[in-house]
Amino acid sequence: MPLWHKVKFLYSFVFQAVFLPSPEELKKRLKATNDVDMLTLVIQEFSKEFPSLMDTLVHERDKYMACTLSRVASEHRSVVAVVGRGHLQGIKKNWNQPIKMQDLLEIPRNESKYTVKYILKSLMIAVVGIAVVYRFYLSTRS
Repeated sequence: MPLWHKVKFLYSFVFQAVFLPSPEELKKRLKATNDVDMLTLVIQEFSKEFPSLMDTLVHERDKYMACTLSRVASEHRSVVAVVGRGHLQGIKKNWNQPIKMQDLLEIPRNESKYTVKYILKSLMIAVVGIAVVYRFYLSTRS
């Protein structure tokens, strides 16, 4: 997940926690979405904002579960699996698809040049630099 998506996710999470809708507004929203599958709507909205997070949390899991379940189903006569409702469509979509399990089990390397550690170090250096310059400025004023 790119750094920008992490910052955006954290911001939206904090923003939504601080500015929760009023109970009346929440009731209106729930009534408006009563006819539509709420979970599907939430997943669709979430995937618009954070596509890389949705790839990891939903799509890759769908592929993994479809691959594992199809392997188990080919080995046994009867199989029962309990999966979350949000994964049903993805499992159906990936059921007969060739899936490379090794690709799903591999953790991608962080190739971003701007990591959180790098940004924090840069901010600390900037703050120290500004403090030194400001101190020098104050000493020349007196």
